[in-house]
Parts: sequence; structure tokens; C-alpha cells
Amino acid sequence: PSMIAADFDADVVRIASPSVLEAMTVPEALSAEFVEGEGIVLSGSTPDMNSAGKTAGASFMLDEAAEQQASAHSIAVKIYAKGEPGAIMRVAYSTNDVGNSGWTQFDLTDAFQEYTFDYEVPPASRGGNDYIGFVPSRGDVTIGAVGIDIGEALQAAPAASETPSGEGAAAPAADVDMPEGSDDDSE
Repeated sequence: PSMIAADFDADVVRIASPSVLEAMTVPEALSAEFVEGEGIVLSGSTPDMNSAGKTAGASFMLDEAAEQQASAHSIAVKIYAKGEPGAIMRVAYSTNDVGNSGWTQFDLTDAFQEYTFDYEVPPASRGGNDYIGFVPSRGDVTIGAVGIDIGEALQAAPAASETPSGEGAAAPAADVDMPEGSDDDSE
């Protein structure tokens, strides 16, 4: 079941009941526990830092409407979280199709606050369920709410035939070294 809503302000997923754990995929290296009045507490560590597919972390799947709205748009991923002193939370958005954000790292405080990162979601190819993944580090991480804001649509690059006269097609993209496991979102 999906637990991430497209409109953070109106449909934010407030982690208010243990049933939310049913919607979370948690790898063996991590543990997730519901704490009344707090949310989901993640603990453990994983040497696997793959941000593709469902991610190597504990993850929530976006609902189909949110996935379709996010495709080819700029989004803001928002997490309401806290951690033990010195704890770090890594968060990634994965399309499980055409790319992922890579891990964004947040140094947490011991009081809940909102953490946000932006990602330009490529246009979907075959679809495949989008995920938001979490990896705790250096202590337990408590997640009280998760959501995304859908921003502006991404501008498509003009085709070579649409360029003004006298200009050629765009140069090919430069080769980019991708971290291991982040160039292929297949599972």
C-alpha cells in the first residue's frame, strides 16, 4: 500500500498509527518501530547505499497519482524528523524507472523540524512506482511526517529541427561518473 501523498500541506502522511509500518519496506539491516505520539523510529545501519529502485533504506512508495504528478516536474521532498544527538538521516527519491536523486544527508536535532530537498524528476518511461527511502546513521532517526510538493513542470529541450536557423543540434551530454548502483533503477 502507498503512504506518500502528492500535496504535502493538505495530504501529508502523518505517522500516527502502527499501520503505517505495513506500508514501509524495511531491509534486514535496518529496523523500524512505531512510537505513539512520535512516529516511526529507524535504527541500524547498512553498507548498501544504493539509491535506485526501492532504495537500500527503509522506504515508502508514492501513490500512483503522486507518481504521475511528479513525473517531469521539480519537486520538494519534505520530512518532519528528529534524531538522537549526532544522528544523520539520508533521504533519496527514486523513480524506480528513469533515475533517482541520490542520497541527501541531514544532520538532525533532538527536536522535530522540517527537512527539505529538491529534485527534478525526469519524465517517466515505463513507470514503476516512485519511492522515498531513508537510511539512519550515528543513532536512531524518528520520522513524524513525509510528503512532496509538486513544483513547476520541467522544460523539454527543443528538438534539433526546432532550433533557430544557423544553430546546430545541441552537443551530446558529457560523460558523468555515477556512484555505483545509481545508474540503473531496475531491481
